[in-house]
Amino acid sequence: MTIRSIFTGLTGLNTIDKGLGVISNNIANVNTIGFRAGRATFDDLFVTTLFGGVGPQGGRGGINPRQIGSGVSLGSIDTVFSQGNLQTTGRLLDLAIQGDGFFVLQSSDLQQVLTRAGNFSLDSDGFIIDPGNGFRLQGRQANAVGQIDNTIPIDDLRIDF
Repeated sequence: MTIRSIFTGLTGLNTIDKGLGVISNNIANVNTIGFRAGRATFDDLFVTTLFGGVGPQGGRGGINPRQIGSGVSLGSIDTVFSQGNLQTTGRLLDLAIQGDGFFVLQSSDLQQVLTRAGNFSLDSDGFIIDPGNGFRLQGRQANAVGQIDNTIPIDDLRIDF
């Protein structure tokens, strides 16, 4: 009996340590552009039923089951995609998405990747890029009167200056 109690307590300590790690990561990245917070969820390990419980009978209420848990584990670390606060930075290429959605970037090996971080720069050819990895921002270029044709495929965005 004592060994099971110690094991149950240890699972709690180990799991709460992982949960605190998720919270610590959220705090450490509070000012990281485009960061999505994490949320730890927990699961029960096995449960031992000592008494199965009894339903109501003869005008009397039922009796709840008696169960002893055998500990806890980290069920998952979910990414929270809720809308963050928008703020003005004073940089023309700092962009934000209000609501759901992602920026589409094209990697150097021509793969599309998604991001919520909108801190963009221009490269020497005028393409809008993510300065951290050089990936090009993709979208649809507006024509001379500012209209966007949604029937054309997305392509690398370029500012012709």
